[in-house]
Amino acid sequence: MNKFLYISCALSALFAVPAQAATIIESYNFSAITTGPITNHSGSFSFSYEDTDPFNLTLRSIDFSLNDFAFDTSNTGLELLRSGPLLAGLENGTRVVTHGTNDFWLVRQSGVWNFVYSVPGFGAAQGTAQVELASAIPEPTTWAMMLLGFGAIGFAMRKPGRRKVSASYA
Repeated sequence: MNKFLYISCALSALFAVPAQAATIIESYNFSAITTGPITNHSGSFSFSYEDTDPFNLTLRSIDFSLNDFAFDTSNTGLELLRSGPLLAGLENGTRVVTHGTNDFWLVRQSGVWNFVYSVPGFGAAQGTAQVELASAIPEPTTWAMMLLGFGAIGFAMRKPGRRKVSASYA
């Protein structure tokens, strides 16, 4: 039994690799009620960052549209402001919501999510938004490590076989 333990420890040390930065992925669902011609808005987005640099956000996906204009990662950006994250979908390509274009902002300011939008033929409208973290799904490697851990615990807790003990007296 001890030989097996020593061999398994040696093999695990042989295949050990240094830790690398982990990529964190967060997914959110949002909904907003605003004034203007479109009063109900809902969508979702996800972004990632390295655990060593949490201020460098990368937008991974977005599911949202205004007036049949679909936003995607090519026309939507995500940046971190002092007040919080800003998700901006801008049809016109500038940093501001322009009246008469399909633009939107979802920004967190003073702990409140604000939603601002504009559509052709109408100025800007705004309202508050509800933003919730979508349910997390563990990565396959996380499942594998968990199952290996449970297996190791089960192996350590199993009953050892009965051994014969004999005593001899001289």
